Amino acid sequence: MIQADRSLIVDNNFDQTSGEKLSVLLAKHDVQCLTVFLEGDPRVLYERYVERDSKGLRHLGHAMQTHYPPAEGESTEFHMSWEGFCWRFLDLGMDKLHWGGRQIRLDATYPEKIDMDALIREIREALSPEQKSG
Repeated sequence: MIQADRSLIVDNNFDQTSGEKLSVLLAKHDVQCLTVFLEGDPRVLYERYVERDSKGLRHLGHAMQTHYPPAEGESTEFHMSWEGFCWRFLDLGMDKLHWGGRQIRLDATYPEKIDMDALIREIREALSPEQKSG
């Protein structure tokens, strides 16, 4: 997509390794990068994570923590401890990743409180042609 000069959105929980790979890719191309970084109160995010995944409504690729697809007969019930959550999302530095370009940090502790109109304005401003050259 980058080589074809097309816009794209990448959605992921980037860890240090994937963040480094993205940094290398962006450095090779003249692109405008905007990161909308969702963060929030870790305990609230953990509780929401567990509640969502325990309902069994998401694709198993999101719930399986070490591999996918599950082996025949393997349990697919979701179990992530607070310690496991902290390790995956906090101790690995996911909250500190930055690979260049402009970054919008958004508190997503309570999504219903997000001012979507303000966020859209900020994204449009960040992606305006004047910002690319400046």
